[in-house]
Amino acid sequence: MIETLQESPALYAAVETAHTLGFIVLVGAVFFFDLRVLGAVRSIPVRALARLLLPWSWAALLVIVPTGLVMFAVNADLLLESGVFRLKMGLLFAAGMNAAFFLTGPYASVKAWNVDAPAPLAAKISAIASLFLWTAVITCGRLLAYFFRRSSVRSPQHPSGRSTTTSAGATERCVSAAMFTLCVTITTLPPGLRVP
Repeated sequence: MIETLQESPALYAAVETAHTLGFIVLVGAVFFFDLRVLGAVRSIPVRALARLLLPWSWAALLVIVPTGLVMFAVNADLLLESGVFRLKMGLLFAAGMNAAFFLTGPYASVKAWNVDAPAPLAAKISAIASLFLWTAVITCGRLLAYFFRRSSVRSPQHPSGRSTTTSAGATERCVSAAMFTLCVTITTLPPGLRVP
């Protein structure tokens, strides 16, 4: 599978496009929700908006994660050397932790600020952090694409101008393990992280 993607620009572009579309849906949903928490359109109930947007976010993650893992598998050695990639992964982790904090913390009292009421300070801080973190994640993703594009000018056969050193079999096993972990995580998600 990895070799096929390395040899097919069209297939790789399709995977990258799916990854980008997934991010559009995820970050769009997150931004709308965060803006509501910060006070935009207070007439819309927070819980109703969460019920509308959270399934879209989860669906987007089900596209983003596998496509991201596949793109990582194709360029593993280059990405692991990239400070921008490591920063993006750290920001993704921070965004996930922020979302978990919001859903298990401020969101627990949402009945009190569901409609026509300001959200508590902790919810607003979490929403601001979310907007910043997701903007930074997208910026890092675009920087990675820019650096790969610049590298490909130097060598058309591979984005880095050199061959990969990671074996395809080892990378596929890593991707399979990550997919299994994702599936187990989603199916065992604590009730506090689900929107009622």
